[in-house]
Amino acid sequence: MTVTTGGDNNRPRTVSVAPAGGAPGVLTYRVPPHIVHLPGIGVRVLVPLGSRSVTGYVVGDGGEFSGPLRDILDILDDEPLFDGESLAFFRFVSDYYLAHLGDVIRAALPAGINVESKRRVRTISEPTEMSDFENTIVDRCRKEGGVLLSSLIREYPNRSVRYVVDKLARKNILEIDDELDDRAVSRGSVRVAVCVPGVSDPVWEDALRRAPKAREVYLAIREAGEMRLPELNERFRHVSGRVKMLCERGLVEIQERFHPRSIPRASLGTGRVDSLSHHQEHALDAIREDVDTGVFSVNLLFGVTGSGKTEVYIRAVERALEKGRGALILVPEISLTPQLAVRIEDRFPGQVAMLHSGLSRGERLDQWERIRRGEAQVVVGARSAVFAPLPDIGIIVVDEEHDSSYKQHETPRYHARDCAVMLGKMKNVPVVLGSATPSLESWQNANTKRYRLITLPGRVTGEGVLPEVEIVDMRVSPLVTPGLSGRLMELLTKTMESSAQAILLLNRRGFSTFILCPKCGHRFRCPSCSITLTYHKKKRVLLCHYCDYTMRAPDECPECREHALLQMGAGTERVAEELSELLPDARILRLDRDAVSKKGELERILSSFFAGDGDLLVGTQMVAKGHDFSRVTLVGIINADTGLNLPDFRAAERSFSLLTQAAGRAGRGDEPARVVIQTYNPEHPALVSTTGHDYEGFASEELESRRELRYPPFSRLAMIRIDGRNEREVSAAARSLADRLDERTGALNCPVSVLGPVPAPIERIRGRIRYQLLLKGDTSRSVSRLISDVFEGGLTRRGGGVRIAVDIDPIDML
Repeated sequence: MTVTTGGDNNRPRTVSVAPAGGAPGVLTYRVPPHIVHLPGIGVRVLVPLGSRSVTGYVVGDGGEFSGPLRDILDILDDEPLFDGESLAFFRFVSDYYLAHLGDVIRAALPAGINVESKRRVRTISEPTEMSDFENTIVDRCRKEGGVLLSSLIREYPNRSVRYVVDKLARKNILEIDDELDDRAVSRGSVRVAVCVPGVSDPVWEDALRRAPKAREVYLAIREAGEMRLPELNERFRHVSGRVKMLCERGLVEIQERFHPRSIPRASLGTGRVDSLSHHQEHALDAIREDVDTGVFSVNLLFGVTGSGKTEVYIRAVERALEKGRGALILVPEISLTPQLAVRIEDRFPGQVAMLHSGLSRGERLDQWERIRRGEAQVVVGARSAVFAPLPDIGIIVVDEEHDSSYKQHETPRYHARDCAVMLGKMKNVPVVLGSATPSLESWQNANTKRYRLITLPGRVTGEGVLPEVEIVDMRVSPLVTPGLSGRLMELLTKTMESSAQAILLLNRRGFSTFILCPKCGHRFRCPSCSITLTYHKKKRVLLCHYCDYTMRAPDECPECREHALLQMGAGTERVAEELSELLPDARILRLDRDAVSKKGELERILSSFFAGDGDLLVGTQMVAKGHDFSRVTLVGIINADTGLNLPDFRAAERSFSLLTQAAGRAGRGDEPARVVIQTYNPEHPALVSTTGHDYEGFASEELESRRELRYPPFSRLAMIRIDGRNEREVSAAARSLADRLDERTGALNCPVSVLGPVPAPIERIRGRIRYQLLLKGDTSRSVSRLISDVFEGGLTRRGGGVRIAVDIDPIDML
């Protein structure tokens, strides 16, 4: 594939390249004479960018260009990694979320395939007068071969390492060299033995006349066409020497073939559903019609937990495959992916690829390659799977469409659900958004007929009855432990005695929330973030859940030397330990980020609980969504107040959704089930609605509140975050930006409100002071127009290490 440049042979051959790594826009590069064929759209190239060499992506012909041009250094691909249709989708994401096109493409492709330069720092002269930290950096860089700048930044996360290194380099004390880091991830492969073509029977018979064992191997390879070396090793003894002989005699050659790495698979029963309910049939008919006719539609599949949404997805996917097209299924959490993937894999064996961050880079690349080659027609994955290179999509499904983890919190800050809707529109295929608790944005779109609402009002599992929900008022309830009521303990005991299973949700990992000195009130806080450190008992450490700062658990208070320190609050580790003492015969499993840090642990825990090898599953929100365990008759919410009081207008919506999803894990078998919610605020509307499984009532009340306050879905938001290490510089930059926004709002006659600047609720993370501005407008176009206008003035970067980031349609307000 080439990029045409017209008929003028004297014009420099140029291509447009979107560099990865934050370079603004698209740059034009010259193709040097020694590169005969122009690289086409979708090909990666190595290009100079400033003093570095980075991977870039060809996105078109460079056209006419006046002025000096830099040359492409190398072409990295023999064939394109994406086509023009995919590029159009990438451009939409770039334009809507105000992200650099190169960053979008990098996010869309498998991690680890790019070639980039790294900076190595060496000490080249002896300094005279320097600060203590400058002396430290100079000493570290005396090491033979120098030190990578990235290593120094990781080693001193709270210091301005780049500034100090650049300063010392200008004084000729340090030297900075750029070197290519080409340790790119490679595709999985296997070596195969292939017969050399054109060898006649007399030739090979003569060559192997006195080698009967080698003859036997040769005939096996010849009969099979080709054989993998591991397969030959299993079939024949001492085969390596005989294969070598066959190669030396020109009868066989060794080649490499793409062979994807195997990935862990959970052992979860998935039996096929023989018949559908009336409501499922109605839902499926509507979706199938759009699949058959190939028209774009957005279908909000609103069904209570256990209503059979997954079976509707699967049968709709089945219809797309019958039509010779592919299917994309997005799920929000890694914890959801194995179970749903197993169900789909069992229905479509050999046709399913998985894409999520729980895979290694190599595994992810192999799955991506299977999709690109057309070997997998169904893709199941988390948010980045929206970029999967499916050649011919016939349907897109977004399961648990309300979930906030569909939003990417780093550049590019896209929302996978909204991108999926746009992808469906571009591909002209139906999109299915499924949830028991739809986002209020999607619900309002259904109310205004922008989306088609399809309802599944009843359960198809168990007796078709939702579990009874009971609220325990922790202000007056007797307590067994500081976080466990007598009522919940009573029901847990009965559940264990009946040989049923229970799930407990506490959305806090670790053992205790923080450690407090009772004598002087000292709290152990992260030195880089405005939060306390969480105690993890098994590892005997205090850990920051924002920057991963770790310190050994203290034996005494550093202020007053008091030894009797208090462990305040409870996390999943503490709850599991306390319950193991209260219920000594219960087999307790824990499911949180700490418990599944090792590869394969997630699948092992889920498989064990599904098989009945665990009685009680304690965990964070990972236990709340998507799981189908028929023996669970009790779900307990340890602390329903955790998310209700956050400074976020979506706090009630998120809490209602999490509690409803958690409650939905109970009662999926034949036995009656119960949900217990522990709270200090039993009158909260979100909790009252949860007890009645009343999503529509909650949504109606919450939408009215949003309308009055002009929050989404009745407005569009953008968050601008300003951060840096110096509070005065950050505050000044934020104020300057706010003034500029206010000024341009008037000049453009733009109906956008500018709120702030204010310090962020968590004012410091990773040593950087954080301020934020909130823009609120009637349309996304008006908000984006204002931001684009202001940022064209060069305010994307400030001096002193201040950074500015734009988040369109923000989810995280902290």
